[in-house]
Order: sequence, then structure tokens, then C-alpha cells
Amino acid sequence: DGDELPLADDRAMNAYRFHKISLVPQYSMSALNPTRRVGRMIRELLASRGVSVDTDELRRRLDLVGLAPDVLDRYPIELSGGMKQRTVMVISTLLDPSVLVADEVTSALDVSNQQAVVGALTGLRDKGLVTSMIFVTHDLGLTSHIADSIMVMYAGKLAEKAPTTVLTTAPRHPYTRMLIGSLPQVGARYKDKPLSGIEGSPP
Repeated sequence: DGDELPLADDRAMNAYRFHKISLVPQYSMSALNPTRRVGRMIRELLASRGVSVDTDELRRRLDLVGLAPDVLDRYPIELSGGMKQRTVMVISTLLDPSVLVADEVTSALDVSNQQAVVGALTGLRDKGLVTSMIFVTHDLGLTSHIADSIMVMYAGKLAEKAPTTVLTTAPRHPYTRMLIGSLPQVGARYKDKPLSGIEGSPP
């Protein structure tokens, strides 16, 4: 939003965390307090940020990601992996952040839960509850359904950046081409079209 973030000042960054910039971590179980019911945990978290809970809005957002209100009365251990991830997504977006960083949010989930989580993320975006999103993943197929543009990283450096349709149909960097070529195709038989690898070792 035109603000330069005070990255070197941890205390000054607190004004931005959760309010302007929020995170959905890779392992949702680690983000949830196992000794607190979900509702109490949310109340305590918001209170620590000087905000009170709007119960009606919280229930609306749970419904938006396909969760029943009774989730608030349950402990994290009582929720499935996909439910935990969607719960964390609701918590992370309660204050309508300008930027949401979604870090490998589907890596530990099965295909049906992946679809539910991605649907919830895009729903939050399409409703305007999140202004922009950085979706970190190894799954180019999944990314192509979410992102407006894609950045491909290799060894910690930018290899290629382009609008999604351009990058997936006409990639220019050899690493991007090999990444796309490594995706399994429905109906393809290994003996007819073996998957290709990348020679050598990563730096």
C-alpha cells in the first residue's frame, strides 16, 4: 500500500503483522494451540492485537470456507488436516490483510482436501477479504488455477516471471520448461512418454 516496511525493527513490524500482512503457515497444526478450543484461541489472539471478536463475522467466514460454527467449540486435535488448514486461513484473514502469504498450504493434504483449501483461498480473495496473495508452492498445476502471475525460483534466485497463461503455455527458461514437463499427464502411459528429470545436483 505504498508503505516501506520497517523490517529491521521487530517491534515496529507488529503494527503490520496480522493487520496488513498475514501468514498461513505450511503446518497448520503448529499454528494452533492444542490446549485451547478454537474459539477461545481466536478471542485470545485478537485481544493480543487490541481487537475484539465479531462473532457474526467469524461465523460468516467459517461458512465461507465450508466450516460449521461448532468448529469454535472443538480442540484442534478433533479437526482433520483440511479443516485445520481452513481454520488457520480464517484466523489469518480476520483483519482483512493487504497481503496474505500462503506457504505450502496444500503440501500435507490429499487431493480432495487440496481442492477444498484452494477453493477457500480463492473465495477469500474473490470476496475482497484479502487484497493480494503470495502462494508459495512446488505444485505448478495448482498454481495455474490460482495465480495471475507466476515466479519460478531456482537455488534461491528468480529464474522466470510471467503472467500465468504465458508461463504455462510458453515458458522461456529451461528450468521452467523442465518443471512443466515433469508434471504427470492424465491418461499418459510411462512407456510411451516417460517423465523427464533434471541432470546433475542442485547448487
